[in-house]
Amino acid sequence: MHMTELNRAPLSAYKSLHSAILCGETLNEVKQIERSIARFGLLSPIVVTAVYDQLIVVDGKKRLAAIKRMTFAGTLPRSLQHIPYIFVHKAKKADMNSTSALAPRQVYKAVMELKEEGKALEDIADTLYLCRRIILDVINLSRLFPAIRETYFNGGLNFDQARAYASVPDHRDQIALLGSLGPQAKPETILNAIKGWRAEAKPADAKPAPALVIPLTDYLPAAVNSVEFIAAGAPEKVEQYVA
Repeated sequence: MHMTELNRAPLSAYKSLHSAILCGETLNEVKQIERSIARFGLLSPIVVTAVYDQLIVVDGKKRLAAIKRMTFAGTLPRSLQHIPYIFVHKAKKADMNSTSALAPRQVYKAVMELKEEGKALEDIADTLYLCRRIILDVINLSRLFPAIRETYFNGGLNFDQARAYASVPDHRDQIALLGSLGPQAKPETILNAIKGWRAEAKPADAKPAPALVIPLTDYLPAAVNSVEFIAAGAPEKVEQYVA
């Protein structure tokens, strides 16, 4: 598993140092978060620091306020009886992985649903309480071959790896690259390999070298079933031209 591991704790374990009365614009924002949680769940963990046996909230006060209101109203999803959190020092290092660690499939589904509804980028970010950059990065995952995206959802790739593979426009090349580098390749290794492929690209009228035909299963992490790839639209074999 490449994703950042998250802990969970009951609502009573969290403490905000500066509590404010909810009113006006702040209350409206909290209500919007409530609607988002009710529809999509909590898509990012609460960022905390620990003081004795209390979790002091560093980032997530409005989300926590929304969860408190939903708890009081009896509308909180059962999955949030214990709320996910990440310590602030780990969150800084993890960046997007700390967000996607909570529910990568959920985050992707929520973003794409709102996008298909015609929501603007800023509206999606406001609705899901995620930053604009994360929304853009998640939308870019739609460029991935479906089964490679599924590999990311299942933890076989981390977010930065998935984002790197998504920068390759052709699905066959994505599969070939994953097979060549393997699921453990660092994002910078993937990006350097892509640059190398592009630099060595031949003119369209050039005679290709003999094709090396490799079974599709040779390209995949062991956790991915080749039948799923074929069902998702991949050919049974992928041709890779080698010099």
